Amino acid sequence: MNIRGVDPGLVTAATISTLTLQDAYVKVASHASGSTTTNPLRPTKGKRYTARHLHAARLDNAHSANRSRRRARQIDDTKKRSKEKRTPEIRGVTYHRKLTSAWREGATITFNGSYRPINSRIKDHRRANLTALGQGIDAPDEDIMVTISEDYSSKTCPVCLSPMKLHKYRREGELKTVNGALRCTNIRCPCHRNSTYGRDDAAAFNIAIRGLSIAISKDNTPLPAFRRNPQDPYQINPNMEIPSV
Repeated sequence: MNIRGVDPGLVTAATISTLTLQDAYVKVASHASGSTTTNPLRPTKGKRYTARHLHAARLDNAHSANRSRRRARQIDDTKKRSKEKRTPEIRGVTYHRKLTSAWREGATITFNGSYRPINSRIKDHRRANLTALGQGIDAPDEDIMVTISEDYSSKTCPVCLSPMKLHKYRREGELKTVNGALRCTNIRCPCHRNSTYGRDDAAAFNIAIRGLSIAISKDNTPLPAFRRNPQDPYQINPNMEIPSV
């Protein structure tokens, strides 16, 4: 059994991080017991889903060029356009089916982050529709996909669950921030010497951990690091404990 986190984005439409149920449970259990240094599991580079790859699979640029060519020659292409509209749709369905099948590594529970469009505009970029991707992920009968809140997923260290801040570097005597990189602020973090993470990778990993912590909790709440009130205690439901861990 695997656990997967999906972080919706803007430039990168979605970042997907997958880990085993055993590793995810050990991480949640270690933080539930108050230990933040016994499980240095950290995210690896996740899989990317971008609108550019989808457009390439659908041959959208080629269809657009053909339409422009017929328009320049003043050719009536009403029937042709209706056929071309259906063809990319079929290619898109095939693309998502093959893509999600290649990602799959056995039965998987997917936690999909719910996106809220607040202060997220980037020039010349628009958010891709993830409906087709979600349908492909949820297609196998033994797989489950659940949409959850992604609160604090991109602001929390995936190793020690401490707050993170944007990474800074010095250039020409000035400190500059890197929007796509985050650094842990906890000097006791097990990975403090190498505590810089890609923002999307960390968020996808944290969404998976957050989702599992909600699923196995006693009162359907996530770990304190992913709450607005981290002082509230967290308890694992005794019926959801894994004895072998």
